[in-house]
Amino acid sequence: MVWTYRELGSDLSGRADPARGALWRELIKLLDLPRGKVAFWPFAVPAGREGEEVRMEPFLAGLARIAPKALVVFGEEASPPIAAALSEAKNEALAGIRLFCAPWTAGQSANDLVQSLRQFLNTVVSAEAS
Repeated sequence: MVWTYRELGSDLSGRADPARGALWRELIKLLDLPRGKVAFWPFAVPAGREGEEVRMEPFLAGLARIAPKALVVFGEEASPPIAAALSEAKNEALAGIRLFCAPWTAGQSANDLVQSLRQFLNTVVSAEAS
């Protein structure tokens, strides 16, 4: 499973927000996900003071290589371009990825996200079992 959000590139390049890191750790703990079950892969890179620049081509190439069963996108503004890119991609490795768009805003707690993520994960597990 891969998780992504707009600021992930910045978080991975040394400008991490400690509150976001704490949120992801708490969410993984609340969902009782085993170590190594979640990979983080950025779809945007730091672009100076302007924030982040979306880089869909390397994001999709990485996803194809990772070949996750599920992709969780945090943040409503990130979801539409990623959903569109996945649906337009010609790579077979991307065709089977289940996409979940988690509405998330800064300051939101892990408890706010847990229920909807549990429901999504249950559908992924059910699909794998059938």
